[in-house]
Amino acid sequence: MRFSKLWIFALSSLILVGCTTPKLATSEFKQQLSQTYGVDQPGGAYAVYHNGKIIDQHFFGMADIEEQRPFDADTQLYLASVSKHFTTFAILMLEEQGKLSLQDPIHNYLPEMPDYANDVTIEQLMMNTSGIRDDATLLRMHGTDGNSEASTELMLSMIYRQQTLNFAPGSDYIYSNAGFTLLAEIIENITEQSFESWMQENVFVPLEMENTGYPTPEQFTLPMQATAYLLDHSSENNFTSQTIQETANGATGVVTTLADLAKWIDNFDSRKVGAAAVSKLMSIPHAAPRLPAAQYGYGLSYSVMADESLWIQHGGDLSGYSAGLVYLPEQKIAAVAFTNASPNIPAQAYASMLIQHAAFDAAAPEVPELPSTAQAVELTDLGRFTGIYTYSRQYFGGSGFIEIIETERGLAIKQHDGNELYLTPISELERGTISFMVAGSPYEITFRMTKSSGARSFSGLNGDDTSYRRAREVQQIDPELVGTYFSPELGAYQLELTDDPTKLVINFPAGLTVEAIQKNDEILTKWGSEYIDIIRDESGSITALTLETERVRGIVLEKQQP
Repeated sequence: MRFSKLWIFALSSLILVGCTTPKLATSEFKQQLSQTYGVDQPGGAYAVYHNGKIIDQHFFGMADIEEQRPFDADTQLYLASVSKHFTTFAILMLEEQGKLSLQDPIHNYLPEMPDYANDVTIEQLMMNTSGIRDDATLLRMHGTDGNSEASTELMLSMIYRQQTLNFAPGSDYIYSNAGFTLLAEIIENITEQSFESWMQENVFVPLEMENTGYPTPEQFTLPMQATAYLLDHSSENNFTSQTIQETANGATGVVTTLADLAKWIDNFDSRKVGAAAVSKLMSIPHAAPRLPAAQYGYGLSYSVMADESLWIQHGGDLSGYSAGLVYLPEQKIAAVAFTNASPNIPAQAYASMLIQHAAFDAAAPEVPELPSTAQAVELTDLGRFTGIYTYSRQYFGGSGFIEIIETERGLAIKQHDGNELYLTPISELERGTISFMVAGSPYEITFRMTKSSGARSFSGLNGDDTSYRRAREVQQIDPELVGTYFSPELGAYQLELTDDPTKLVINFPAGLTVEAIQKNDEILTKWGSEYIDIIRDESGSITALTLETERVRGIVLEKQQP
């Protein structure tokens, strides 16, 4: 069984019939989890809660492969973006105490922000309707390594540099981590405490969540925290551990256990801490623009299903960590799933399946097959697959190109950093398609073949339906593109020609170097996370470039005179 990244949203169309007594996952499901993710594999944990108590839980695989430490009840789980509603809960508590209003302009608390912050409210940050550009995307566009350098200070400095918004506040919706980074900063400025210490004193300690906290620069990895892994077929055990040196707490950061989450979820109903805050968190805020089916508000997604049941949920993924939370307030049933090998083990999909099974008598969850178990086959004439493939990605936005080359080890995707991502064939030609396993990815890709000229396209690289189309020819680079392009919001970009007349090199402000090609008046990069358009004046001369992604709009890079 395979899961796409957008699988969870298909649930909004389900018609489910509720159970009076929650059903537990079958022993076969648990046994299959344990067999699939054994002593040499990362794994995870899940729990189903009813009336604030754990009624079913299971631990599988290894929390740390190198230390041979399995997942168990003491393992601390990194919640990634599921952390967001902890941050909004803190804001709602401060509102309950009369220390702020959700309608306050954020400039009142963040004087470093540009003047447009006078038109942005605290509530808009909580609902992703502020228009403030996503800080994680800005760092990527700047050419910064988000895993090792994404400190709160760096995130804030990037946000403060932005001179415009994605859209007028309140007029649209774009998911933005920056809003929650700023919420944590607002909490610090109001309370005159660090965000982490305020959460400990006012939330975690009163709820007796003794094994919950945030990473800090002094202790980024907590003692029993699971290690994150990414699939890597070139390594001895098929997985490589990931090191996250710093992140901006607020948008992410909560580390906890399944038992502590029981106390957090119980507070949704008991309201022991922050009663008024919980009441607002559990209600549906006014509809966010563009999201009629899955309204986002206060760090959670609120979905009304076809049977009129309310689902409150959120997922999160960061560098191997994956977490998912689903809560049904009418039934007082919740499910939490966590894994340390994202996206190989889809936590949010597991949480949703567990809820369906527990609350609605749906079929028992299934365990997805690990791609590493697929059997390789022999293929000849690999030149049928080599070349440039262009794409326009639907998920997260961005257009780019991928180069597939033939090496001594077979086919490989040549990555932007020069490394090679090897492709292993796992099927013969059948009905015009051939499938490959991708090193470092849980997904299989499928090539669609022509009868005479080899591969026409492929899909599946990121688990979605983005089509990568093989270019019959690549145009030569316009030499006028060479030069320096500058944006006060991001910095200076240097474009240079290469020995290959169909390729140029883009040097990002933070030092990243990426190959690119030209397609009419569009630049496609191997980085592939942005749309780059060439702007010309009336005479046809190049004057600027524009950069946009799904979460950042309207960056203009003006061409500098020599």
